[in-house]
Amino acid sequence: MKFLPMNFIKGTLTKIKLAILSGIFQYFPGLVQAIVTRYLASVDQVGIIYHALSHSRDPVITLNFFSNHSGYPWTTIWAAVKKVSRDEKTVWRDLFRARALLLDIELRLCIEVTEYLSVESGEIIDFSALVNEYSGVVSPSAKPGTLGGMLATLLVARAPIEDVVRLLDQIGAAPSSLTEFQQIKFLTRLEQQGERDKFQFWQDRLASSFSKAGRLKVALLNAGLFEVGASRFPQLEKEFLSLPFRASEKYRDEVNPVYSRIPNSMNFLAARFDAEQKRKLRSLVINAIEEGDRLSYLRLGDGECYGFADQANVDEFGEVRQEEHWWGEQLDVPLRHELQARFRESVAESTILGVPTVLRLIRDFNLSYRGDYPVNSLMARIFCVMKESASYYDEKFIVEDQSNLYLFDQSFIEMIFNAAEKVCVVSGVKADLIERWAPDRTKLQCIEVPTHRLLREGNVGSTTPGILPHVYKRYLESIRAHAGPNVVFLVSAGFIGKIFVAEAARQGSVALDVGQTLVSVAEKTRVSG
Repeated sequence: MKFLPMNFIKGTLTKIKLAILSGIFQYFPGLVQAIVTRYLASVDQVGIIYHALSHSRDPVITLNFFSNHSGYPWTTIWAAVKKVSRDEKTVWRDLFRARALLLDIELRLCIEVTEYLSVESGEIIDFSALVNEYSGVVSPSAKPGTLGGMLATLLVARAPIEDVVRLLDQIGAAPSSLTEFQQIKFLTRLEQQGERDKFQFWQDRLASSFSKAGRLKVALLNAGLFEVGASRFPQLEKEFLSLPFRASEKYRDEVNPVYSRIPNSMNFLAARFDAEQKRKLRSLVINAIEEGDRLSYLRLGDGECYGFADQANVDEFGEVRQEEHWWGEQLDVPLRHELQARFRESVAESTILGVPTVLRLIRDFNLSYRGDYPVNSLMARIFCVMKESASYYDEKFIVEDQSNLYLFDQSFIEMIFNAAEKVCVVSGVKADLIERWAPDRTKLQCIEVPTHRLLREGNVGSTTPGILPHVYKRYLESIRAHAGPNVVFLVSAGFIGKIFVAEAARQGSVALDVGQTLVSVAEKTRVSG
């Protein structure tokens, strides 16, 4: 028997397969489409694109291929790019920096707007150019899509407040047509700028479109602009408790009972709306300075969950997230534990302790989310601090965590300088800005520390070398050298700043965790100078 060559057999089989496939394509196109559709449905399309971008030597070329040649839906490609923005910071930076080379203009604009919306973004934005480019891509009569909604959010959040309405009109999105979230963001900007008349106008005009939850957020903004009196705090709290949200239930069941047990004489949680309580707090500080007593004023925001990680609201991933956010690196576990232990000691020794209140929950809860918030989310971090700080309340004056924003105005700072023999400012702000701001330079001593990773990139942050967790003990020595009775420390140094406050107070000083207030006045000093 004569055997056929193997190559001939393989070739014949290939021809038969091709003939069959050709017939299927020609005579059964519906079957082919069904097979393709089922295949595509069985694979993670977003994951494929994300993986390709994450491992690409040139993510711009890769993204151009997917947007122009792959046949994947635009929404799928954009979902993968958004995942890159969250999880692959290096790839994301490469895409943003080389965005001009992207062939899909709408995709490029989405990348730009996403970066501009980032809290970490320090980019200067040409809003008029952005709006004009958007208008060239999207028809004025078209319903706002992904890009239009993102751009509206950016304009509301970041554009000069006097230009917001005009720019929104140019993209066909008047304030009355915005989402509830965007409308409240717009009102928030007006409140932050102190624009009472405009705030009142737009509040009245938009009022009918707000949900019950939205009205509560607007009521809090209103209270920040207009005199409302001490009764407003319990009113806002009552309204929050009435919402059908899991966050309201958690506050009622787990937090409010603890706050209710704070003795009236020590409870200053409502000081934001109570002029007499603000006066008493300021008097506590001034009297301690004049009498040569020690005092520490310490504030716990959501970031201080790092010192209280409870594994229920905040886990190890949350700890690492905070380290990378503040210092740009993950710390060794022994150093992490050392900082956390020192932090808790500092909280235990405080005289005046600032904690998150219901006002913080009202500001930050999600209008459309009613369930439990994920571990490490903003709301979970706030609840972590609320619950874990409760064991430290005994014999302390308890205030709002953001009380620095309304206590430390310029007149109070001048009172502090007048009462003190020396004022030491410990911060990541450039010393020359502090010197220009200080009411009395003859009493001023600046201790400039390595600053927050993001503040370093601006015009206000110190350029002092080093990463604070690795060098903080060096600054403890400097604090000890300057501390003593009648000496005031104004501290703005993030999480480790709490340790500095405690050390200064141990040495007999009045130490005040002024935080972001110092950055704000330094920025104003830089601009006005």
